[in-house]
Amino acid sequence: MSHFKKIAGFLISFLFLWLALRKVDWEKIPALVSQARLGLLYLPLIAVTFEQIFRAFRWRVLLKDHAVPIFNLYTGIVFCYFFNNILPARAGEIIRSYYLGRRGLVSTSEAFGSVFLERFLDGLVIVSVLSYSIYAFPQLITGVVRKAFFSAIIFYALILIFMIVLQTKRSLVDNFLHFFLKYLPEHLRERIIKMEDSFIKGFALIRSPELVFKAIIWSYISWFASLLTIWLNFKIWSINLGISELLLFLGVLSIGAMIPSSPGMIGIYQYCCVLVFTDMFGIDKERAVTFGLATHIVSYLYVLLIGSVLLFHENISFKEMSEQAESAEKEKNNKESDVTV
Repeated sequence: MSHFKKIAGFLISFLFLWLALRKVDWEKIPALVSQARLGLLYLPLIAVTFEQIFRAFRWRVLLKDHAVPIFNLYTGIVFCYFFNNILPARAGEIIRSYYLGRRGLVSTSEAFGSVFLERFLDGLVIVSVLSYSIYAFPQLITGVVRKAFFSAIIFYALILIFMIVLQTKRSLVDNFLHFFLKYLPEHLRERIIKMEDSFIKGFALIRSPELVFKAIIWSYISWFASLLTIWLNFKIWSINLGISELLLFLGVLSIGAMIPSSPGMIGIYQYCCVLVFTDMFGIDKERAVTFGLATHIVSYLYVLLIGSVLLFHENISFKEMSEQAESAEKEKNNKESDVTV
């Protein structure tokens, strides 16, 4: 099943990349590159770095019971970006949790629980961006795009309900889990229960309104840095769109990130650029494709460089991390098989 998911992801990426690049006049691309303000490429990279640092501060709020140094949290965030760009199935989320566990700073399962909560907080920002975009561009947000926007809003609402149930109706969750666990060997049953406790503890922050508010503020600060990165890239590649259009582009990218694909959103990212810039706002397709390819390559190489430096600094091998992600994926599949049986 895992191999099927990988193959399907690459096929989906290839399809969207083909959709983005078809009917492009490649003879116009060199002229667009020569017109770009390439001397300013360092500015969006600085903005990306600040975004990662802000996300590290948010992660420290989520891990409220652990005094984890910001440097280690930042390293974990970079590892997440790094391995998401290289390995399939968003393996970076697992790897950054494993990294904190490997350093003895927090248990891996609790760290992963905090990542789950982090995804929900990102969802709050995305929902607010999508809601604003639907209000600001009712004539553009139609058909499939509109359905995707509303599906994302419903998805994050269900996550919130799930988290509330886990925190307030723990007995119901335990009874449901134990019903299936009784068919498993005792040692495996105990291990899963222990992981459940740590995982739920990872997003127990939801019971603390003050800390939740802090985490939400850090979420908006982090996404503001992401907006700044996109805006700076707009200026470099002469994409003349305003703040509302910028928010719409961010919303479409967020929806695109939910589509299964190859590592790094290859194909999906380029298609989103064409969808927003060309189909919605009438910018020529060659400029949209140039922007999509160039900004993706630059950010990819930057994360690859910083991630490699931090792997060397932490004395961690790429093989160790990738094997851990593969092991976690196998364990997840085994649990699903056990429950099915």
